[in-house]
Order: sequence, then structure tokens, then C-alpha cells
Amino acid sequence: GTAGGTAGEDGKPRETCLDGRRGRGADLVCRQFFEETWMEPGRKKTGIVASNVVPGLRRVLCATGPPRSTLGLSLEWHQDIHTMDRWSKNRWESFLLYLLGAMKQPWKDEDGAEREAFKKMETLTEQAELVKVSRKEGTLTVTEKGFQFLLQQQSEQLWLLLQCCLMELAGKDEQVVTMLSLLLESSCLPPGAGGVLEQKKNEERKLLRVLSIMGLVMMETREDTLYFFTPMTALLCSGQSVQQQGAGVQGHRVVVETNFRLYAYTSSRLLVTILTMFCREVYRLPALFVGELNREAAKIAFRQGIKASQVVSFLRRYESSGNIESVLPENVVQQLFAWEDELNRVRLQDAVLYQDFTSDGALYESVLRQANESQHFLWKDGEHMQVVVALPAHRQISEFIKQSSSRGK
Repeated sequence: GTAGGTAGEDGKPRETCLDGRRGRGADLVCRQFFEETWMEPGRKKTGIVASNVVPGLRRVLCATGPPRSTLGLSLEWHQDIHTMDRWSKNRWESFLLYLLGAMKQPWKDEDGAEREAFKKMETLTEQAELVKVSRKEGTLTVTEKGFQFLLQQQSEQLWLLLQCCLMELAGKDEQVVTMLSLLLESSCLPPGAGGVLEQKKNEERKLLRVLSIMGLVMMETREDTLYFFTPMTALLCSGQSVQQQGAGVQGHRVVVETNFRLYAYTSSRLLVTILTMFCREVYRLPALFVGELNREAAKIAFRQGIKASQVVSFLRRYESSGNIESVLPENVVQQLFAWEDELNRVRLQDAVLYQDFTSDGALYESVLRQANESQHFLWKDGEHMQVVVALPAHRQISEFIKQSSSRGK
């Protein structure tokens, strides 16, 4: 690829334009860090990259040498690739269940390296404002942004955490290069390619273990600890939806009826846990969850920050399986949005009431005009000469009234 950019007074690059020409995988990885993109003549994809990742990204894109030189891969997965695919899905689900508090300590007590990797992921989710961590009690609380995160597609979830991981490494060029190299090179690898963990540098081992928590890398302990890139890694870097390719939806189906009954044909503990975030559980069987969409459950979800549009998108993602097609009933969709609108009928806002303008209609009109110009006007009563403005404008309006009154005297 080619890189160029502008420099500040200190000579350091402020922004860099990248022309991603190292294949579709490299293009997709690079675009995750674009702050702005556009199409140049000839359909050349160009973008501006956040300045704090520029040095490492430039080194990777402009590097020369044989492919895979940074990975040193020499092994291939020896079992059925579907076994690895199932493991990667379960691995990611285990981490999300841990965030939700539905699973306690998913690592083994004797495995200090895995415990450290889980704690690292916990830190990343906290930095992304997905959870609040109580150090004293050792508990996690999912935030409004976190609830929205749980309803996103798996590929979007993974890219968000990978971006957080890279931004945390900003300024540590060698570690940025290591991570970007792993992502770029893995986009060209067949699922199951791997190597020996002990042959990697310390920072590379830590990064591979973090990727293992995401289900992107599988670890296997024999005489040495081996690592293998999972099919999820190839799909993630190909630009395809991970879930559309069977990493999260295949084998699971959700049917919603016009009477608001919901049937989830699944054995996934994560899917059931997410469904209970916005619907009431009626009963549960080993491979069937039956729930009901109602006003109470929906409003609890909306107060936690979940949007009706996200619930609809989530249900539609699971509404068909194989050759069986189902359609989310329109009356259910409309009712979800109606329940959400009920919460927005009344909105509380700090404000100030101005009154007692006596018979000075000119001053009242001037205050009203000033409130409109400052874009803090909320309400008026022309008959009784009353006006309400937002609290941030109180000082400005008060000063305006004092100055107007002084000029009038």
C-alpha cells in the first residue's frame, strides 16, 4: 500500500491517507480505523486514519518481505474444522455471558495466563463503556451502551473490541505493528493455520490469548501450547457477516406470532439470556424457549438503553432458518415502537421561568427573541407574559434583562 499525510508543527503526522491495495482483507482491516472515507476517480478507496494509529499502520502497509513472515506459521489443525468452529462460537458466548453475570469465572484457577487475558478483555469492555466494573465488589454492570452492544451482529461486536485494543496500544508502535500484522496476515490464511505459542514474543503471546477469548484463535496444549486461527477470523477479515455464515445464527430460530408469543428453537444460553432482556419468559425446555413480548418487559429494556429498532433487527436476524421462512408480524413491530414512544411522551429538563414583566411588553418580546436566538427557548404564555428557557441559558438571559432594564431607566 501507499501512505502519505500531513505533519504538524512538531513534525508528527496528524492524519494519513491510505490506499488499501493489499487485498480485500487488508482493505477491510484498514477501514475499521478510518475516520473519513471517500471514493477517488477510478474507484480507489481512500480514507483518513486516526493519527494515533498512523505510525504502526504505515509500517505494516509499507512493509516488504514474504507473506506470513511475521507469523512464522508451520502447523495446520488436525481435526474436523467444524469442531473448531463450534469451539469459537462457544468461546465468544462464554465471554458475553460472563459480562451479563450469567457465568462466573470462565477461566481455570490454575491457568494464570487465561485469567489475565479475561481481565484484559474486561478492561477493554470497560474502556468501550460497555460495562462498569466495581473493583471493590468484583462485579460487572452492563451499561446502556452495553445492552445495545449485545444486540449487534457478532462481527460488529468483535471489531469494536479490536479497535479498543488497538487504540489502547496507540503510541506503542511495536505492539501496534504486531496486532495489525496478525489481523492482516490472518485474512489471507486458511482456517486452521497455526504455530507454537512458545516461539512467539511475550507481547505476541498476550495478544494471541486475548484473541482466543474472542474465539478468533484456538489454543491447544500438548507438549507445547499451540495456537490455530479459527474460521471466524477469516470471515471477520473478509467483510462477510460472521452470523450469516453460521457462526451465530445457524441452528437457532426465533418465531414471533401475532399474539406476541415468541418461540426460540435453540439451546444457546446466550440467545435465551438476551431474549429475556426484552420479553417475559413463559416456560423453557432443553431446546425451546417460550416468551411473551409485553409492555412491562419492553419498557424495562427501553429504560436500559435498548432501542425498538434494535429489538426488531435482532428478531429479524433469527426469524428464518434453512428453507423455512417467517416474517415478523407488522402489528408486533408497530407495537414495539408504540411502547418506546410512551416513554418519550414526557421529558424532564432543568429550566427557568421568567415572569412579572408587568406591562413592559417590549422587554418580554426582547427576552423571547433572545431565548429563541440562543436555541434554549422551551415554552411561552403570551397572555400572561411568561417564558421558560433551559437552565444553561439562565445566566445569559438574566444579564440581558439587567442590561435592558438599565437602558430603559
